[in-house]
Amino acid sequence: AAGSGGDSSGPTGSWHSMRFVLKQSAVGEVVYDLMLTAQRQRLHRQIAEWYLRLFVHTKHTSRLADELVQRLAYHAARSGATEFSKGQLLASGRFAVRRGLYREAERHFRECIAQFAGGPADAADPTFVQAQVSLAEMYSRYSLEPPEGTTAVSLLRGLLALLLPEGSEAPVERQPMLLVSQVCHSLGWAMMKNSLIESSQTIEQHFERAIALRQSANEPLLAAESLNGMGEFFHKIGNHESGAALLSRAECY
Repeated sequence: AAGSGGDSSGPTGSWHSMRFVLKQSAVGEVVYDLMLTAQRQRLHRQIAEWYLRLFVHTKHTSRLADELVQRLAYHAARSGATEFSKGQLLASGRFAVRRGLYREAERHFRECIAQFAGGPADAADPTFVQAQVSLAEMYSRYSLEPPEGTTAVSLLRGLLALLLPEGSEAPVERQPMLLVSQVCHSLGWAMMKNSLIESSQTIEQHFERAIALRQSANEPLLAAESLNGMGEFFHKIGNHESGAALLSRAECY
């Protein structure tokens, strides 16, 4: 198999129309018409693992690394190895964000999320939560236009509702505490960017919850991160004395 540039296993065209370009029609017939689904998935897994090994030995600021990550994500998503696929798609999305390739990152995050059912059980999976948060933060921080009817705030509110249904008790185990705190922290920042006046009380509550949960989970650096966010919020609404006190507390960590 070859991509448009002669590579033996890469996708071509847009994300939704990516397919192998095969040098020989007979090979194409075997791959697409005769191979069982399990065989195709195993092939995708092997190709994804090969790209992963190449990526490890590639300079991460190069265009080659960008291409390898895109191909790795493509094959991982079709590997049938769910946990491997989810992890690689999340990692690919984060790498694309660092490289400023936001639309590619969006595709990777969304494909990762699509591999979950989206129900309450998924809320306990750190990969699901981190993919949702990473997508929402990207929309909020970089002013990327989300799909119609979607906002960073709506994504995070929906996620928080899954993690902490109305009327439920605050989590007491460490991992759930950290997942909820991550969503609250990101939601505070996203709402702060949208509207300070209409949401000031809610923003403060989200940061307060994030700080409390992170302190309870014995994560002082994460607590400092949320203290810093709350301090920035107070500065923005003109409460400079409280803002300075919170920022000073954050520095103590």
